Amino acid sequence: MRTEAQKRASNKYEKEKVDSILVRVPKGMKDKITKKAKDNGESVNEMINRLIEKELRKSKWKNSRSIGFSRSEWWT
Repeated sequence: MRTEAQKRASNKYEKEKVDSILVRVPKGMKDKITKKAKDNGESVNEMINRLIEKELRKSKWKNSRSIGFSRSEWWT
């Protein structure tokens, strides 16, 4: 069980470093996404972030010298 200090630290980190979005998918797709992520050896969150980063790179969201940018640099 996490201590209160650990909970506070986790909440502080998420507030400062993480944005959240809600993604709605058609019924049944959640199970397909979960299975695909598991088959890839990653979490659903990891898979979604990887696919978003791939799409951003493909669409040249950032200039060519930004390849390899960290997630915190996406919108700067």
